[in-house]
Amino acid sequence: MQPTQFQQGQKIPEQLEVVRIKKVGVLSVALTCALLSLILGFIFGIIALIVSLFIAAPLIYSLGGVLASSTSSSTSALELEGATLYLTFLLLIPLISTIFGFIFGAVFALLYNLIAKITKGIKLYA
Repeated sequence: MQPTQFQQGQKIPEQLEVVRIKKVGVLSVALTCALLSLILGFIFGIIALIVSLFIAAPLIYSLGGVLASSTSSSTSALELEGATLYLTFLLLIPLISTIFGFIFGAVFALLYNLIAKITKGIKLYA
């Protein structure tokens, strides 16, 4: 086995095996991207929830005080809107990011499979 070019004149050691990724499974890439997006969506949702607790919660309560003093209604409607906002951060953001992660992962895999035919794939040294 002859050593092949690694980087600008450097030879790779004989014990490294060269592997080319010529095609990827569309469903496996899409599912992997969806799971990564779900995890990142939860992290982003928790961060958005924490930030909103410090920014939106005081605003909701101050608006509730103003509205309660100017009208005879209670602040339960505003508290419900606040709870809906928090539920959105924890459930809707991860759900939407998972759906888009799956779609973009599938599109990426399809495009990679088309381009890899032209470029002969990605070369890995294992």
